[in-house]
Amino acid sequence: MTMYRITLPLSDVFDSSSLVTRSAASILIKKIEELNVKEVTLDFSEINHTSRSFFDELVSKTKCLKNQKILFKNLSRDLESLYHFVDNYQCNSSRFKKIDKSKKVVI
Repeated sequence: MTMYRITLPLSDVFDSSSLVTRSAASILIKKIEELNVKEVTLDFSEINHTSRSFFDELVSKTKCLKNQKILFKNLSRDLESLYHFVDNYQCNSSRFKKIDKSKKVVI
């Protein structure tokens, strides 16, 4: 039977108050994929620090998840700002846009 939602306290999952590596984000995504749930809430309540690399990997991988909704809760202001910065960067980055090479750009 499929559960609908679960909350993952990240400080317990990683036994740390800091999340700084891309590999930590990849491990988290694998754990999420293994869960048989439709909605996963990532609880940052005891996380004091994350790196831009961690959020970059997490944001890009969560966009690829199918049939699972990922929510964030208890982010500090700094972590929330960093998350939004990374998310906006990915949305506006050329690596996520199709580039028409036939058009010339004059600078």
